[in-house]
Order: sequence, then structure tokens, then C-alpha cells
Amino acid sequence: TPENGPLTIIEKSHRRKQIREVSRILGVSESQNRFTDEEINRVKRELNWTESRLTLPAGTLVIANTRALHRGAPVQGGERVALTNYYFKNGIPPHFKICNRLLEPV
Repeated sequence: TPENGPLTIIEKSHRRKQIREVSRILGVSESQNRFTDEEINRVKRELNWTESRLTLPAGTLVIANTRALHRGAPVQGGERVALTNYYFKNGIPPHFKICNRLLEPV
């Protein structure tokens, strides 16, 4: 539901031209793909972009290019449960701030 903090995404923000615009506005590398809420809000204002909310039934599988600007809406009630899988061609990027213990090969 809207109260459970659904996924929000800015459509077409994964495209090369849009990635360049985001990088220019924020003064970051085009390879950066993790942003704060404040950074996303700034890009939305400056480019007049809108965010779409995906309110889907529980258990729905969403496959997305997460290079697009996206985030979970704030949880207003209940809870948001998500399972996320990441796939990297050349190892885990250093900007990922995830517990290294969880990422070590088994």
C-alpha cells in the first residue's frame, strides 16, 4: 500500500543522457549510482522530473534496471519487506557500504 513505503522510480533516468545530466547537476562521476534523498530531490527540481510510485500486491516480483534513480518511499504504516539481489560483472564496487562479512566468498 502507499503506507508501506513502496518503490519509487524516475522513469528513463537510467539512460545515458539523463545520467550525464544527473552527474553535471550533482558534480559527481557518471559511474556513481547511489544518491541521498536530498540529491534526488535536487535533480527532480532542476530537471522537472517526476517520481512514480509502484504500489503492487505483496509478493510481486519486480525486475528493474536500478541504474534509474529509485528509492523506497517513507514507511507510514505497517512495514516494507524487500529481497534484493545485485549482480556485478567485475566484483563489488567500493562505494557499496554493506557489511564486508556478508560479501566474503564462502
